[in-house]
Amino acid sequence: MISTLGMAAVMAAALWAGVVIGISFIAQPAKFKISELALPVALEVGRRIFNVMHVVECAFALVALLSVTFAGQAGGRLASFDSRWLIYAAAIILFIQIRFLMPPLSKRVDAVLSGKTLPPASLHFYFAFLEVLKTGLLIAFSLSQLI
Repeated sequence: MISTLGMAAVMAAALWAGVVIGISFIAQPAKFKISELALPVALEVGRRIFNVMHVVECAFALVALLSVTFAGQAGGRLASFDSRWLIYAAAIILFIQIRFLMPPLSKRVDAVLSGKTLPPASLHFYFAFLEVLKTGLLIAFSLSQLI
């Protein structure tokens, strides 16, 4: 049976994954398929949505990190580092995205909004790759605790 802290970690991880799936994999790509939505508006909306999403992600990350840390110390099902590392890795990815990828991506949005034409950059690829990896880690953690 999973402890209360373990269930808190599972819920936080599952909700965190759901937020990422809903915004990064569904809402954001759909926004760019609307031909009536001007690119500058889409970029500004995207930046604001990601800013809010990152606040929500940080809250879920904090709950998940505290839950797995304290559940592990209590000797419950999460005592094994084998499952906790999934949450730790997802939190590290979130930190990398916020600290190292979002600032230059935001500068690119500023440049486009000011009328500059920029060559393609690999930053979006790295960000998307990390989103997929982070989501996979969160889903794997949630499933590992429920199976």
